[in-house]
Amino acid sequence: MAKMDEYFDATNIDLELPTQDFSPLPPGDYPMMVVASENKEAQSGNKYLDLTLEIIEGQYKGRKIWQKIHLKNSDKAVAISKREMGSLCAAIKVNGFDESSDVHNQPIIGTVIIEKGRNGYKDSNKCSIFKPYNSAPATSATPATSAT
Repeated sequence: MAKMDEYFDATNIDLELPTQDFSPLPPGDYPMMVVASENKEAQSGNKYLDLTLEIIEGQYKGRKIWQKIHLKNSDKAVAISKREMGSLCAAIKVNGFDESSDVHNQPIIGTVIIEKGRNGYKDSNKCSIFKPYNSAPATSATPATSAT
């Protein structure tokens, strides 16, 4: 048991949680940056780099996308991940890295797609390719692909 320093009054707390939209973003190009990364190992023993990407401008500013970069998996999964990481390196103008934090907090454009849910999981977003930040329109409140 722990005695609190002061009385907590719950009678004037708004218990309504703000509505959060976790539905996938529409496919398109979005300004974003890597804000976190972590090496992880799946139960199968496969290894991946888990990237947290955050939209930095427009209508979806603040929304996050989680991307797995497969380091040890099937040859196909690793090849796809190498292309994704290669495009990230090209977008931020580095030849490579050995510390994932080296790619954090650098504006890029991510081409967002919807990955179909499976095994009981819902549809989600991932980035199929990354481009330099300066390749985006100066003001983009909606995905670039939705503009005509």
